[in-house]
Amino acid sequence: MITKIYFPRSVIPISMVFSKFVNFIISIAIAVVVIIIAGHHVEPVAFLMLPMAMLILLVFCLGMALILSAANVYMRDVQYLVSVPTMVWIWLTPIMYVRNYVDNELISTLLSLEDRQFYSGFAEVMKSALIKDAPF
Repeated sequence: MITKIYFPRSVIPISMVFSKFVNFIISIAIAVVVIIIAGHHVEPVAFLMLPMAMLILLVFCLGMALILSAANVYMRDVQYLVSVPTMVWIWLTPIMYVRNYVDNELISTLLSLEDRQFYSGFAEVMKSALIKDAPF
């Protein structure tokens, strides 16, 4: 169907990113409710950083989706090659653990390399916006 009629092909990755972004907004709303119920204080001024950080993440994801979907047209294995580094990237980002508590030298070296990445700073902004006394 895409080859028979004029259809802007960039709509497909953009729609995927926006559908995942809606899920992300719902998840953040649930997380805020759970954080408040758990008794943590949400700083209103820091909470104002949340929409800006989410907008930056949306633009980053749109750019990556368009680049990778264009690369996927020429190299069909891009979707498989992206999944492994993405999983490693997620596990190296200190979201569910505190970076200062890591004692292993190899993992500390990997974390120091990961600090130069975009996602690490974004994760810290999200943590500081949602939890006032987030231990970094």
